[in-house]
Order: sequence, then structure tokens, then C-alpha cells
Amino acid sequence: MKKTRILLISPPETLHQKFVKHNIYFPLGLMMLASMVRDISEIKILNCMLTSNPPTKQGDLTRVGMSDKEIEKQIKKFKPDIVGISVTFFPLIGGAKAISKICKKINKNIVVVFGGAYTSIRYEKFLLDQNCDYCVVGEGEETFREFVEKYNANMPLTDIKGIAYIVNNKVNLLRRELIKNLDNLPYPAYDLIDVNEYLKKKLVYTTELIPTRVMPILTSRGCPFNCVFCAIKKHMGQQWRPHSSEYVINHIKYLMDNFGIKKIHILDDNFSADNERCEKILDGIIPFKLKWDDPSGMRADMLNYDLLKKMKESGNTDIQIAIESGNQNVLNDIIKKNTSLKKIEEVVKDCKKLNIKLSAFYIIGFPGETIKTMKQTIDYAIRLLKDYGVSPCLYVANPIFGTDLYKTCEDNGYIRKGLDEKDLASGMSMNGTHLISTKEFNGGDIDRLVQYYQYQFNRQYHLHHPVKSARTFVSLFRQHPIITLKKTFGIIRNKKVELSKVKD
Repeated sequence: MKKTRILLISPPETLHQKFVKHNIYFPLGLMMLASMVRDISEIKILNCMLTSNPPTKQGDLTRVGMSDKEIEKQIKKFKPDIVGISVTFFPLIGGAKAISKICKKINKNIVVVFGGAYTSIRYEKFLLDQNCDYCVVGEGEETFREFVEKYNANMPLTDIKGIAYIVNNKVNLLRRELIKNLDNLPYPAYDLIDVNEYLKKKLVYTTELIPTRVMPILTSRGCPFNCVFCAIKKHMGQQWRPHSSEYVINHIKYLMDNFGIKKIHILDDNFSADNERCEKILDGIIPFKLKWDDPSGMRADMLNYDLLKKMKESGNTDIQIAIESGNQNVLNDIIKKNTSLKKIEEVVKDCKKLNIKLSAFYIIGFPGETIKTMKQTIDYAIRLLKDYGVSPCLYVANPIFGTDLYKTCEDNGYIRKGLDEKDLASGMSMNGTHLISTKEFNGGDIDRLVQYYQYQFNRQYHLHHPVKSARTFVSLFRQHPIITLKKTFGIIRNKKVELSKVKD
């Protein structure tokens, strides 16, 4: 019996031209799906970012990845019955829509399925706009397995939990329960990608000065918190669900033994949510003598001195914490972060004592903020950089569909009507288009605050941290030489910003 042919695709990206850099990511979600259906299908993974094509300009946006012509050639060659397209975040939407059209152009009977985090938020629009035939909403492993089984058996595909579809211009969805025991899932299908092909790319998901063999893993899912800017609970749920420590340790050992991996990116939103489990994992990997980091960031209130010490002993190279704001009222009442600046400072001091490299995420521009509170956040970030060496990463609030932030902005007229994914793509960059405007601030005010931050940051970071500065420059130059040089000359010419020109 002929097996169903499935092509899983990670699309090209569309980014604002002012976005400093882009990366090539391992298609972890697609690899997880592939591992669930490989025994009942012939399956291939296509990452459209794995190309030597230079970025192409499209107005104010830049497309990065394979051309439509290349993608069409790959689809024709494989002749799929089902094409699954990953839409994990909005820069992939333009590419996903284009691929769907290509599929139908080649063969109208190809079944096009969208999935991923962003699909779980925008599935209704995708279906109503006829961008795809079906959407996987929420976790995809069990849903996609059942979808392929029923496709193979020529059974209806409209009674599957987790599958959204449209009938008579009405979107239908019966939601699937969250996976209770993540340890029942197989490892991602690493053998369906060429790991070495990824690792030799300059833009692979790493900021290492010296390229190393690095691989991302996910050790838990879900987030029990309610930060207004985050939509992860729409995809992974609000219940935190971990893999067991044994599963994680064995998974890492598998990657080391089979692919020579030397460093792990832990992509969890809440890796340290259960301190006991976290310590067991750290104890288990200490003998491996590998390196690891957490690019998604951790909550400071889930860390303590002993845990930080063990993190360093287990090979942690640097820790990211999500501070978000330097104003406690903004943290409590606007962002709904439910953490304290006092606890954050304790963690910062502990990292300093342990000589752990620490970075922090900050966000400004929330409705309810003022110029004063945003400046407090910037000044707080610069103070932690100056006093403790905490490298700051500043973002501007972006009203992503499905978040409480978006609803607040829409209900109160803080964003223009008809906002689309291209707008959100431009809003991703700190130097891009700022989408939120209230009676307290507008886009021009945010521009000046960003300039103020950049002036203060460059003044402290490059003067007081020359080694880190050189390391960052080399890493960025290796990936994006022209953009990095332009940015560097901009820093040299940068002058002090007078915040008195910003309304208060």
C-alpha cells in the first residue's frame, strides 16, 4: 500500500528592514510532528531559510529565504499529498500564504495544513481568507497523528479534536486536551534534517564568537502566568507540564552521542519552575561537561543562589532573566508580571557573586505607561549594566494578536484599525514602526526614548565592557557584515538625546 507523502515546510521570513539580524532555526516543531507520523507516511522537512539567496527588499520589508521558484521546484519534486506549513510567528505568514498558493497551483488536491503557535491564534482568519484547508490548533503531535491516520483511511477529517476547518463560511473547531505526559512523546526526528548543514551556516541560531555544535531542546510546556504581552498560553496552555528529569537527561545524552552536540539551548519559558526537577537535570548533565543557555529567559523569582550555583557548575554560559520594567507599579498593574524588583536585584547580585554572565529583557511602551515610567525602565537597565554587568535587551511593546495587550489597545483605540501582520513585523524592531499611541505617548516619543537608551547603552557597554563589545561585534559581523558596519558607524555618530524634547 502506498504511503501518504507529507512535506513539512518552514517558510521564508519577512522582516522590517531595520530589524538588525535574522537567524536560521532548527525546525524543532516540524521535527516533533515528523516523529509522530513517520511510521505511517513518507515524510520530508523543508526549511526555506536554508538557502544561499541574499535577502530581497519588498518595500519597507525584507524577505529572507528561498524564492517562490525554488520552493515550487521542491514541491513538484517531492509530489506531496499533504503539505504542513509552520506558522510559529508573524514574519512567517507571508511566506506561508505564498507556499499555500504554490501548492494549489501545482495540484489543487494537495491538502494544505497550517500549524504552529501563531496559527493557534489566527486560525479563523487563515481559514476565512482561504489561506489553507485546515489548521492545527494547540499542540500538534496527537492531532496531526490522528489527521494522517484518517487521511490514510479515507475517513472524514472534520471530527478531529484540534483541527479547525471551514464549512459554509463558518469556522469549526473542537479543542483537544493538552498532552498530560510529555514523556510519552518520541524525540524529534533529528535524522530527517542534515544537522551538519545547519551547524555550518553562519546564521544558525547561536551568538557564539567561535561556532560550536549547538542544538535547541524543549523540556517543558505551558505558562501559568498572565503577562499581557505574551500569547504562549493560546498554544501551549496555561498549565505548566514538564518532561521528567530522566527524559531530559537521556535526550541530551542522545544528542551528544549521535550528533556530537557540545551546547544546548533550553527554549523553555519556565525551565526553573520546579526547582527540584531543575536541580536533578543539572546534576544529571554535570558529568557530560557540555555548555547550555536559556535564550527564552527565566523568571527571577524562580531562581535562588544555590540553584544559580548549580547552573554554573553544570555548564551554563549565561542566563537571561525577564525583568520587563524598572517600575514596580508597571510590573504589577500594567504588565501583570507579579514579580518584584527586590527579588530581581537579589538574583542580579547573586549572579555577580558567582561570576555568571547575566542578560535581561526589558519592554517599554505599554498603555498606562508614561514617559517617566519608561525612562525609569531605561535608567534601571543602564544602572544594572553599570553596577553589575547585566547586558540589557530593550524591546518596544508590540500588540500581538491574541494577547491581552492587543485587546486593550483595540478596545481603547491605541492602535489603528486594520492592523495586519506586516505592521507587526515592522513593530518587532526596536528601530521599526511603533504601533501603540496613547494620550501619554506616541511613536515619536518612543523613537526618542529608544535613542536615549541607545546613547546610554553605548556609553556604558562599549566603554566599560570592551571585551563583551568586541565579542558581540564579531558575532554580528560574522552573520550580517553590512548591517553591523552601518550600525557601528551609527553608534560612533550618535549624540546625546535630550529627553526634554519628549512630552512629559
